[in-house]
Amino acid sequence: MQAFEGARVLRAVAEPRAGTQCTTVLPRTSPVEVQVEGRTVMNLPTGLDRVTFLTENRASAVWMEAQGATRPLNGCPADVRPGQVAADIADRMSCLGLGVDAGSRTAVGPETQTGASSGASSDARSEARARTASAPGGASEFATMEALSLPSVYIREPGFEPGTVAALEYDLGWRALAPSWRTVMPSIDEAAWAADPNTALFRAVGRAVLPHLATYEHGDLADEICARIVSFHMHAGGWVDCLSNVTQTAARPSPNGESETVAAIELSDFLRECAGTNWRESLIGREGEDALTRRREACSPASTTAATSVGAAETR
Repeated sequence: MQAFEGARVLRAVAEPRAGTQCTTVLPRTSPVEVQVEGRTVMNLPTGLDRVTFLTENRASAVWMEAQGATRPLNGCPADVRPGQVAADIADRMSCLGLGVDAGSRTAVGPETQTGASSGASSDARSEARARTASAPGGASEFATMEALSLPSVYIREPGFEPGTVAALEYDLGWRALAPSWRTVMPSIDEAAWAADPNTALFRAVGRAVLPHLATYEHGDLADEICARIVSFHMHAGGWVDCLSNVTQTAARPSPNGESETVAAIELSDFLRECAGTNWRESLIGREGEDALTRRREACSPASTTAATSVGAAETR
């Protein structure tokens, strides 16, 4: 013990990763304004304040960055390889200073002092509170994405990219069956799951429940997590853009009385859903005729090349 006499104890702080490859939806620098419907409810003047806030709202941060990693381009799904989105999400969290190591961590943080939701429903938060994930080979946000019922992002099998019907059905099946195993298996080991994600079972269940998802009177999905699932895949599939009009900056008076622009986080964006009321007409129909499949086929390089060739031939 004498060897440590006079030693200073320094607090470790996660710093955002620097570099030109960092691309995030949420701000990486400070100061940051936290707002509710445009009204400032919290100031985050330092990097530590920003990291602490996002850590407490980790599920919401992952949800926002998952949308950024799958944002459509010109109305077409992002061209991603199996597993690429999962790696992109981990990189984005590292850029924010929220990267995780290869050990275990709690999946979903508590609510903030403002009362904002952590991004998962109360059911998902309670289910995920004791859940941890072992991340083989480095950082992983599997535990949080699984708590949001979006484990399909981690499927390495071609055909399950975000925004495909296969991935949508898988996640809906996961949501439907989750209550049956939570009491006996509250923790999902990522490595064991990845060895056999049981795609046939979860797709079959998801396909069966899709036409029967409960809605409110005007057609909005009633179940919060199902609304997130449908929103995420319609977003990734190029049918809607969940990030349109997301608040990223705010104006506030500077010390000299002039207006200055600062980074901002709008808490209502954390709860944003974009499935809308017409999701049923878009997603349910004969195989291959749903909006996701048709949009993906129309945006495929082969379709684009064929359309260009036909157009050129018609002009001759």
